[in-house]
Amino acid sequence: MSKEIIRVNDFSLFFEMINSLNKMVDGVKCVINGYGLTIYTKNDFSKCEITTNCVVSDNEISFCIRDLGILSKVLSTLNTLYGNDIENSIKIYYEQPFIKIESKKFKTKLNTIDEDSIRNFITEKVKTDLTPQLEFTTNSSLIRSINNYSFITNDKNATRIYIESNSEMENNVIFAKVGNESNETENYAVMELGLITSGVLSDRKIIIDFDRLNMLNILPSDEINVQIANERPVMISKTMKSGKNNSFLNINIYVFMMVK
Repeated sequence: MSKEIIRVNDFSLFFEMINSLNKMVDGVKCVINGYGLTIYTKNDFSKCEITTNCVVSDNEISFCIRDLGILSKVLSTLNTLYGNDIENSIKIYYEQPFIKIESKKFKTKLNTIDEDSIRNFITEKVKTDLTPQLEFTTNSSLIRSINNYSFITNDKNATRIYIESNSEMENNVIFAKVGNESNETENYAVMELGLITSGVLSDRKIIIDFDRLNMLNILPSDEINVQIANERPVMISKTMKSGKNNSFLNINIYVFMMVK
């Protein structure tokens, strides 16, 4: 089979995307064409939709990667070797069943696999219309602060994060209560998660855990927009990042809440 060239418009954005996905799943299905790269993936409690033009291909190609950790380590090596001039220093090909990366300082061949091998990680674009009951903005720093309070409870496996507003504290602020409401003797801490931009939470119970919280922060950012869907127990995070050569990265995360 002939080589299909994968052109890299922004290596740093591509590297960041792979590292983000590696926090969520082991493997993904990639579809690349002249518009860019599309990935629809999932784990047990969330879905992820990625569209980006940080890499493109003249002809549409599709392949599956079993181990994103291996690809991440390869890209890290290239990043160390070439730095800012990397787009002009490397060539990436798809020559079924291999991804090949070639340069004057480094060369590698990575195997791809069939879809059935990673079927549990593959999904489709979300087509259900979801309207927000409440919208708020948060950031990576606030999410890290909440993560640092995993010590507050005695039973880590039973720890939950309750998303709530609190009229006794600050208005227009959404809070994260870290604790376990099923145990009245358990410790808890209430901390700021973000600022409400529209809607009201009313008396709706929103329960997640640390794994779900961290899905909102899959692409670290100073501004993460989150919606709590009205129709279903889903939190939606939408993050967009721009790069060089007019490149962009859009990541939509759908986090399924923990329902009592």
